[in-house]
Parts: sequence; structure tokens; C-alpha cells
Amino acid sequence: MELTKISVLRCEQIVRTLESGTPLQLIDVRSRAEWLKGHLPGAISLPLQDLNPNTNPLDLSKPSLIYCHEGFRATTAASILLPGGEAAVAILMDGFEGWSALGLPLETQDESSSN
Repeated sequence: MELTKISVLRCEQIVRTLESGTPLQLIDVRSRAEWLKGHLPGAISLPLQDLNPNTNPLDLSKPSLIYCHEGFRATTAASILLPGGEAAVAILMDGFEGWSALGLPLETQDESSSN
């Protein structure tokens, strides 16, 4: 059995990627209530408990970053969404916690479109 390789990135790397204009699908796998309180700008809410490996909602042609509060749920979500598949997917090791601790931009439901 071949294992899928998933990159693990830190907030600083993601900031540089976004500043370079590289399109990145941001996937927040925290609960909907957590997402509504604040999330990375442009992130899509896909709560871990709602993920189904048979109906993958990701556009696998685009690079994706999966994140949660601190990294555990993101790792689990990646294993559900990419069982043995090849895709440009990374996990934000610092999670939402690290992102907000650095004072990086956040959106709330009032500021973002409904996802």
C-alpha cells in the first residue's frame, strides 16, 4: 500500500504563499460555530464531522490548505479526503490558534460570503 504525502506548513509559509498571489484553497475543518467566530480570509467551512470520503468537496486541481484549531483535526481530515490519492494538499501545523496568535488577518461571517 502506498501512502499519500501531505506537506505540513507553518503560518509564515502560508502568508508568503498568499502574498505571492498563488491561489490556495483554504479549508477550515473546525466546527461551524468555531468558523463563524473567525477564520482565515476566504476559507471554506468543511467541518470534520461532516466529511465523507465518498463525496469529496475539494477541487483537487487546486492547491489546498487544511486547518483546524491546532492541527489534529486537519490531519484527520486530510486522511479522509485523500485516501491514497495524489493532490497538492498541505496542513497548517500552527492551525487557527497560531494564525490568530501572530495577529494575522481573520474574517468573521459578517465580513465574508456565505460558504
